Amino acid sequence: MRKLNHLAIIPDGNRRFAKKSSINLTNGYQNGFKKVEEVLNWSKDEGIKRTTFWALSLDNFTKRSSIELKAIYYLLEKNLSRSLAENTLVENDTKMVFFGKTELLPKKIQGLMNDIQEKTADCSSQEISVAIAYNGQEEIASAAARLAQDYKEGKISKIDESSFSNYLYYNHSPDLVIRTGDSPRLSGLMPWQTVYSELYFSKKLWPEFDKNEFDAAIDFYNSIESKKGR
Repeated sequence: MRKLNHLAIIPDGNRRFAKKSSINLTNGYQNGFKKVEEVLNWSKDEGIKRTTFWALSLDNFTKRSSIELKAIYYLLEKNLSRSLAENTLVENDTKMVFFGKTELLPKKIQGLMNDIQEKTADCSSQEISVAIAYNGQEEIASAAARLAQDYKEGKISKIDESSFSNYLYYNHSPDLVIRTGDSPRLSGLMPWQTVYSELYFSKKLWPEFDKNEFDAAIDFYNSIESKKGR
């Protein structure tokens, strides 16, 4: 049985869950944040080294209402501040990184993310990565532009798949991608990195995603033989 080292998750369905449960958006997203903590514990128990969450797409950032973004920012600041205060990431030897156009986020949140990244930089047992203000096409365009500039300036001698990968925001390829919310597409999550990823689409809304569904996704992954072009 092959080892699942890197799990990526598109946690879709927070808004629909709020509407379905007749609660406000902030409470809907708070349920989503709680689910992240649960899934991280399940991943740790499963021995998964690296877990990636897509927290906010670049389209979300530019197209969602100011009320919704305010709720997301409030919860981000609250949960990031709590992580720093409780120091649980360091105690659990867990590294945390953020990638995307993070400079577009509020300064307070940028500062908290930088503090967490610096504080956990030397942790190595587990890694949590968060795509935020992220779009896969933008990532590739940005990587291509920076690669071309460095090639022009003589900083690199050739352009190939390996050198290109080094210019991505996050150069790690998921073994398995789980998307909740009954939407069978990746919507631009890490298009370069997910070429050989297995894809599991769950009908459950993100706050309703449970251990049985998580186990079903893991079983699905284990049932497939990866050929990677062979």
